[in-house]
Amino acid sequence: MSSKYVLHKARVIKIKPDGKAVLKVMRSSACGSCDDNQSCCSTGDNYTFIEVKCLEDLKEGETVNVGLKKNSFYSSIFMIYIVPVFLALFTAAITSSLSANDNILTPVATVVVIVLYFIFFKKVYKSKELEYKVFKIN
Repeated sequence: MSSKYVLHKARVIKIKPDGKAVLKVMRSSACGSCDDNQSCCSTGDNYTFIEVKCLEDLKEGETVNVGLKKNSFYSSIFMIYIVPVFLALFTAAITSSLSANDNILTPVATVVVIVLYFIFFKKVYKSKELEYKVFKIN
């Protein structure tokens, strides 16, 4: 069943009264070598904190696996990386064909479209929470 999830080791830091658990998720080696820490809310450390619904009987200090469904993971990657590239290419193609003599219109329009996309993306997906599943390590 865990093969449907992207898994990371995590430590239970705190069990909150509202039934949620705060987990300290250990990053993989690929995350640790990434220079673009700001895009995924990294603190520059080898871990990040997430809050999940505590469906299992967890104890503070316990090490668990936390998983994100692969479908959700891949759709997030698509929306954050692939869609903006296509938007940039499409905008550049349209604006360059409309104004062959104006060299400033294409890059400005492309940047504006990308900024508007991320503003829209943030507003739409702000209310949606990623659903993590906690797997106990035996």
